[in-house]
Amino acid sequence: MFFKILLFTTILLFKSLQGSDLSQWRNAFIQAGKSEALAPNLVVRNLAILSAASFDVLNKSQQNFISYLPAPHLKLPNQWDEFSALRGCSLKLANSLHPSQKSLFSRIAHKTLIKHGEIAHNPSFEYGQNIALHYLNHRRDDGAATKVTYLPQTNPGKWRRTPPYFRPAEQPHWPKVDLFCLPNVKDFIPPPPPEPNSKQYLNAVKEVKLLGGKTSRLRNQKQTQIAKFWKDFSYSSTPPGHWNEIAQSVARKKNFSNIQEAHLFALLNLAMADGGIIAWQSKYHYHLWRPIHAIQYAEEFPKTKTLTDRDWEPLLETPPHPEYISGHACYSGIAAEILSLVLQSDSFSFIVKNNDIIQKPRNFNSFSSCAQEVSNSRLYGGIHYRFSNLIALHTGKKIAQYVHNNFLLPLN
Repeated sequence: MFFKILLFTTILLFKSLQGSDLSQWRNAFIQAGKSEALAPNLVVRNLAILSAASFDVLNKSQQNFISYLPAPHLKLPNQWDEFSALRGCSLKLANSLHPSQKSLFSRIAHKTLIKHGEIAHNPSFEYGQNIALHYLNHRRDDGAATKVTYLPQTNPGKWRRTPPYFRPAEQPHWPKVDLFCLPNVKDFIPPPPPEPNSKQYLNAVKEVKLLGGKTSRLRNQKQTQIAKFWKDFSYSSTPPGHWNEIAQSVARKKNFSNIQEAHLFALLNLAMADGGIIAWQSKYHYHLWRPIHAIQYAEEFPKTKTLTDRDWEPLLETPPHPEYISGHACYSGIAAEILSLVLQSDSFSFIVKNNDIIQKPRNFNSFSSCAQEVSNSRLYGGIHYRFSNLIALHTGKKIAQYVHNNFLLPLN
């Protein structure tokens, strides 16, 4: 595992030194998250802060859009240099949000300094640092660092620690993190999952048992590859990381200007950050157990009694948090919708690579087809029910539409 992570870090470092200044800093943040083995929610929270702050830096001089976090007390320097401002803002945020990765960020900052022939410290650089401080102060007590003791429930159908490592619940405090854009949680939290004695629940458990088991005879080779391609545990390319890479291919192919790129990624990461909060609110509100326990202890409900199989195991390792809703599918529903709204079309040809595994890249002709595949991958992996994936896609789409229609709007 160590050499796998080392190889991936080397690849990401090379990637972080390519492309626009904006993409270099985003790639560096994603790499930092992997090096620190952060959970996806924290990765995208930090990406949202970086993306929104970078957008506000560029927008301050151009005034094309409504700012995310206005800073009227900060005045533009007379001799404005957007590259210096971006470097100052990004470096300050990077060292504050990922302090263990300062050497990585120093290399990125030095490269951008040489690239543009800037003076290391100038008024624009200082302005960018002040924007970063403005954001850090705004999110300082947002709940991301809160510690919560979570005791799993023992009732039938409720989440409990899962094999093989029986890890404690991951990020039970995340439902309490401050939202970036959404007005509240209650208008976006999904409805309850199907009752355990309902036909819908019975069919869902049957399906994941047949299709998601480690030794499934029903799942075909392509479905197995899809499950493994998108498994995205904390040490790998998290779902937000994948969608940032997809969005970068959009910005590159469409030849986006700096402000267009910044606008796209601010919308994308702000929406996904809120999506993580809503998904985790749902997980720790409903506490639904994972398929591994729904099958191993199916006798706890009359309608599923005949499905009991103490030896059943999923294809993928079960993540250490409640099942409903799927975080992967929620992130993907958000990203696909944001990209479709910004481009005013769902149709776009792109490929997705996963450097964590030796597998061919995935090819897509639309954002929605990619999101659907990510959603299905959790069923093929045996770690989510179909209804959880479908509701998560719908929830993500709703979140994306709200953020797109209410934030960073054009001034003209």
